Amino acid sequence: MRKTGHLSLVIVAVCAAAMIGACKAPEEVKPEPGIEVQIPEGLLDEVDAKRPDEAAVYEMLPSEPEKWIDRFARLGDLKGDVTDSGELLMMSDGDRYLEVRKASSAVFSGDMSRLWTEEPSPERTSFDVPGDDVSRKIAAEWLQESGFTGEEIEALDVSVSEEAFEISMPDNPFEPKRIVVGKNVEVRRQIDGLRVVGPGSKIKVYIGEGGQVNGYLVVWRQIDPGSTKLGHVPGEGGPRAQPVAPLSAHEAFARLKQNPLDHLPLALVDRIEIEDVEFAYYSRSASEKQQYLQPVYVFSGTAQATVSDGETVTVPYEQFVVALAEPFEPIWPTLRQFEPLPRPDEPLKVEPDEDEIVG
Repeated sequence: MRKTGHLSLVIVAVCAAAMIGACKAPEEVKPEPGIEVQIPEGLLDEVDAKRPDEAAVYEMLPSEPEKWIDRFARLGDLKGDVTDSGELLMMSDGDRYLEVRKASSAVFSGDMSRLWTEEPSPERTSFDVPGDDVSRKIAAEWLQESGFTGEEIEALDVSVSEEAFEISMPDNPFEPKRIVVGKNVEVRRQIDGLRVVGPGSKIKVYIGEGGQVNGYLVVWRQIDPGSTKLGHVPGEGGPRAQPVAPLSAHEAFARLKQNPLDHLPLALVDRIEIEDVEFAYYSRSASEKQQYLQPVYVFSGTAQATVSDGETVTVPYEQFVVALAEPFEPIWPTLRQFEPLPRPDEPLKVEPDEDEIVG
């Protein structure tokens, strides 16, 4: 049995990256000299003509995990004690599970007896799964129950994907049959008419048979309503500042070329072809703290590497450049430095395996 859908795309990308040596930790990656970065003529001018003249930076409200786990427990009518793991607040009620991540107040909840467990078989190849339009309506109703207004929902960027499996049928084992068992509705945020990109700032609603909401993921950091536009100048307690002109697309591209790989775990890359540039906001993942929502340029295209035997391998490329002369905080969180454990003075004692013991 083989599962398909968005998960397979991730696997393909990871495997392709591994083919060109994507095994370095992000802090170890050093940009190789001589990487050629190409971009279509006139693309940067088109982006500059469309982007806003003033940048907006929003300050995030502090994470409130206790408030959010209480809110969603009441929403799902979950009863039980809250457990604190250090990074998460968790509670369960039978098969239903709820957790809130402290760093971002991100919420995950699901009925674990139904979520991702409805696998097809040759004996069962039909599932009562709603169509895309109905799935959107179910997700919109869930969003309203969660506190979103109709006007806010209309402004969201909504997409639908399928949860599907491919199974081999006894009558034709060489042509797997694709069976849809659920729908995933993804909701992306838009602020000031701009998309919010990155791993954070999204909602996923998992819909199963009969249109039942089996689970959801909510990564939706709250913006300080008093921080409209630039909020505070970088630095603790800085004064309010006026909006400033963002970097031009040309300036951002010049910065990109200085370090085209940056955090990307890619090796042996010798050529990057940019195909699209977008002005957007960036949100970190649920496990990372974030103090400011900043505008960025998103450069996307393909990265090309030549491996040892001369073969050319191409993988998707996406890089972010903060659209400000001085970022309020780094896009990527500072990683902890690796420190080896103290070496013992005496050698470790190794117990022999039972097969090595001679009686």
